[in-house]
Amino acid sequence: MKFCNINISNLSLSILWLVNVLFIFKYGLRISVFFSSSIVLFYTIIIWLIFRHQSFLSKINLLYVLAAVSVIAFIPTLFIPVESLNVDRYKIISLFVSSVENGLYPYSQFTDEGNPPGPSPVYFLLAYPFYKFGLFQGMALLVPWLWYFFVPFKDKERKNISTILILTSCIWYYEVVTRSTILFNSVLVCIWAIHFAKFSKWNIKALVFNGILAGLLLNTRTVFIIPMLISGLCVLIYYPRNDKIKILIWGAVLTVTFIFPFLLMGSIWDFESIIQNNPFTVQSEMILPSSLMALFIIATVIAACFTRKLINAVWVSGFMLFIVVSVNIARCIYILGFYDAVIESHVDITYLLFSIPFLIYFIKPCTRIK
Repeated sequence: MKFCNINISNLSLSILWLVNVLFIFKYGLRISVFFSSSIVLFYTIIIWLIFRHQSFLSKINLLYVLAAVSVIAFIPTLFIPVESLNVDRYKIISLFVSSVENGLYPYSQFTDEGNPPGPSPVYFLLAYPFYKFGLFQGMALLVPWLWYFFVPFKDKERKNISTILILTSCIWYYEVVTRSTILFNSVLVCIWAIHFAKFSKWNIKALVFNGILAGLLLNTRTVFIIPMLISGLCVLIYYPRNDKIKILIWGAVLTVTFIFPFLLMGSIWDFESIIQNNPFTVQSEMILPSSLMALFIIATVIAACFTRKLINAVWVSGFMLFIVVSVNIARCIYILGFYDAVIESHVDITYLLFSIPFLIYFIKPCTRIK
């Protein structure tokens, strides 16, 4: 499959490999260069074997593999206390939920490290059941299951290989062990984006339902405005007049749904608190400085202008998410150097994971690593 004469299957696989390698070196170098290099070699061989024996993978019952690997990934979390890790996503979730339960405006609270809640309200609503059961790792463990059961594929071989690529990715194990949630949220939005490609066939009921769903998903992390903006502009620019009217209705429903949780919070607390402390500035500054955000909004609009089909908008969205985060990482490496920026965590490379589900979907079974 090509987009603007780019082999998006090979490019997507290369990005997946690169992100995994970056994670391996970031955490592997804490042990040794030899250890990191060995893991990179091992991971590369695994990728080669996946495509070398792709015909075999299409014949296996992947449900057994999913169950076995999920158990294997879950076991380390029983012995590695989340408190011992230098991550705070579980703290942010706990802080937000406990603040609401105690009648405090959550975005005015801070963790012991001085970090405020960054994600939007629906993010915490999705995380609430896992918080109550003390199973934060459950969100990451659900990723391959959501992928296998809710992402539509034309053939079993492509579904199996893409699922195996998730199960063999170091980044997925990182998410499980650290109780991170980025892949979980991104997979949900990716599933939405793939189904959105059927936009032209929807009646008004389906249109409103999807607008509500999109508004709720956008209210997890505002960075997901990128796939929604690209998809919406694609319809507005290239689709028939009837679809243009439908997309305006969809956008209005999305906007109202997105704003509603903040209106609800304003009625419970006060709107001045929301204006002073909210997730928008926190998220934008963490992922990309506001000084560059306007530039990338323009770049996103330009990318949408070259996207004539909604299914292509899924890949373009993933690529733009990768570019946005990569530019910020490159900027920090230029200022601080690779070791201080990446190894010492002055820049958060985990935001690269936003792009991964959107790209994996386009990796074809016939892809080869040369």
